[in-house]
Amino acid sequence: MAAANSQERNTSNADSPGSNMVGTLKQLLVRYGTQLLKPCDSTEELLELLHNLHRVLIHTLHDHKDRVQLALQSSKEALIANELIRHAERDVRISVTLCISEIVRITAPDEPYEEDQMKEYFGLLNTALENLSFMSGGAYLKAVSIIRSISLCQACVLMLDHQLYASIRQMFHLFFNVIRANHHPAIFSNMVNIMAGIVRANDDNDEFSVKLAKILLARLKKENQNVTPASFQLAEDTFKNCSNALREHLPKAAKSLGIPVEDYAEVVASLLQGATQGEKNHGVGDNVFVATVVFGIILKLHLDGRV
Repeated sequence: MAAANSQERNTSNADSPGSNMVGTLKQLLVRYGTQLLKPCDSTEELLELLHNLHRVLIHTLHDHKDRVQLALQSSKEALIANELIRHAERDVRISVTLCISEIVRITAPDEPYEEDQMKEYFGLLNTALENLSFMSGGAYLKAVSIIRSISLCQACVLMLDHQLYASIRQMFHLFFNVIRANHHPAIFSNMVNIMAGIVRANDDNDEFSVKLAKILLARLKKENQNVTPASFQLAEDTFKNCSNALREHLPKAAKSLGIPVEDYAEVVASLLQGATQGEKNHGVGDNVFVATVVFGIILKLHLDGRV
């Protein structure tokens, strides 16, 4: 009886709506991936095929990762091939970046490609995200979907592993340049999450932390609150989300920029003053320690009758 009940449960699980959905997703992933491996008759046909693949990918949850791994193989192979990732048409390259971003989300924290291939993908990422400045249109909507996906899985932290420091700095500047007050709040939140996540993850490269701190500090001058309010707010929220990781690097970054402390927003000025005071106190503490040691040596020599 127990065996029968167990069999019923297994049959029920196999026939559950969730299992049926994953089965359908796997079939579609194989179908569209296989079709992408073959040349398309036109750019329009290729874009339609990429659109169909993306619709399947966005419904593929991270929890499905192990069950769809084999089904993803043909799509992964097709998308990273030169014929697609280096396609002459800009719209195709954006769609390819969109689909790969979803695959990166699904397979996280494992990378779906080899190092050189991941670098090629990240090279396209900033170009695709530039379309956030358009505020409407197909390319804009694809960029919105891309930033959502890479924010969800913190994909950009992988850029640190591949030492893509120039691309990271470019991304930070891009976000501050394209953000607008009328952007959807989700876009704003995704940018904050991506930048703060990178700053917090960069725990073994002090020089790069200083460079990232300089990018944020340059946007957090008081005057920018009125000149570029959206960019200022983005920098302030990002700074608040990673201030502990930046604290020790702020004095060096501020000194390099040459901007007086009083010219920064309050959130920066207070932290910067605290960090500077901490350095001074540390120096005073060192001096007191040295003086105490020297005094102890002299006293011992005196008691021994040597002085």
